[in-house]
Amino acid sequence: MIRSGCGRLFATCAVGVAVSVLMTSHLVSAAEDAPVADDWILRLMSTDSIPGAALALIKDGRIVLEKGYGFRDLETHDPVTAATVFNIGSISKSFAALDIAQLVDQQQVDFDAPVTRYIPDLQLSDPQAAQAVTLRQLLSHSSGLPADEQWPPQVPPTREGIVGEFASIFDHRATRDTVPVL
Repeated sequence: MIRSGCGRLFATCAVGVAVSVLMTSHLVSAAEDAPVADDWILRLMSTDSIPGAALALIKDGRIVLEKGYGFRDLETHDPVTAATVFNIGSISKSFAALDIAQLVDQQQVDFDAPVTRYIPDLQLSDPQAAQAVTLRQLLSHSSGLPADEQWPPQVPPTREGIVGEFASIFDHRATRDTVPVL
């Protein structure tokens, strides 16, 4: 069971990485090339038994392909759409960290500035903590945010629900111990 779950997770990650490679290698150069990507993702899903995926390919700021494939729920056969929210857990952390590090290199953001400089409407249950948390603390897991097991098992389906959940589970004690008040 664990091996099969890890295999499926690995296959899902491989699809995401392969799509990134597809984009960076410029195989999809225009709307007429989108069927190549479409066939390719369907073949990967079939080969690795991936039940559902969403794909968006962007070239020169223009959406070349935006499509859902397969099912988001195997019991109800609800389809994946371009708007389906996936709970991808920690996989996105490396992409977010790379993006932020590139912005730091370009001197567009500062690792040690409060996150509220960039997300002014950030709300936590402790307003002082919201004003003190930095990008560096978020990226290094030293912000005082709760451990994974304190997060809900199911991600809320809307952005507002995610933000509301985030604000309500912030651990006050961890914040006072780990986040300096600026």
